[in-house]
Amino acid sequence: MPITLNEVTFVYNPGTPMEVIALNNINLNFNEGIITGIIGPTGSGKSTLLMLLNGLLTPTRGNVVVDGLITSKKGNLKAIRQKVQLIFQYPEHQLFAETVFDELTFGPKNFGREITEEQAAELLRQVGLDESYLKRSPFELSGGEKRRLAIASVLGISPKYLILDEPAAALDPAGKETIYRLLLSLKKQGVTVIIVSHNMDEVAYLCDQIVVLDRGRIAAFGEKIEVFHKLMEKNIPGLSLPVYAQVIKLLQSRGHKVKMTISLEETVGEIVRVVRGND
Repeated sequence: MPITLNEVTFVYNPGTPMEVIALNNINLNFNEGIITGIIGPTGSGKSTLLMLLNGLLTPTRGNVVVDGLITSKKGNLKAIRQKVQLIFQYPEHQLFAETVFDELTFGPKNFGREITEEQAAELLRQVGLDESYLKRSPFELSGGEKRRLAIASVLGISPKYLILDEPAAALDPAGKETIYRLLLSLKKQGVTVIIVSHNMDEVAYLCDQIVVLDRGRIAAFGEKIEVFHKLMEKNIPGLSLPVYAQVIKLLQSRGHKVKMTISLEETVGEIVRVVRGND
């Protein structure tokens, strides 16, 4: 069963002068075994939505259901959080152990699983770090290394759903490629991945479907090619198109009959066709 949101509204500081409706009547199904991207301008409700998915927040109205478990029922939270792991945009918010090894073993212990040193080293290798990190303090690591460690620490729990806020933030190109390969590999293994990202090229590369939020409401939802088509027609302040889509939009504005693309190879193919006069 997927993660489902049924008429979900979330209000910060309800009934006070500081009341803010962060999400308004959201209905969503996150399909299993794919990568879903959540995009939208700053303040559109993306981070609030992420925290609702594993029960860190509960809806003001409506229900979030994970594999048949309602997140607002406290008795369900442990099972939900074993299934749904969330990695914050700033990894220092969730790192706390004395050593990297302790960090990697803490989560699994909470769910009755012991991680050996070799298994911990393998978790590090999955995110592009080696076993020499095991005895180091997490707080001595660079920002990019902390992000990789945060990802490795939840992989030890073997979640069914992995949620990441800006998964490649603070990483150099090689580090980004490592994380991209990992997320695509997890998808092949059947893990459902949900990411929030401001990097539209990242979203175009990784995601199968996309949710667009604007001022707490769903502005678009569907397969990425369909969503980018909609975004070409609908201007949302603070939200840009991927570079590939911008090129296609420019060609279309100049009268060329080119199809929407979502990859470098497809875009180059359309450009070549235009140059050769076959449009």
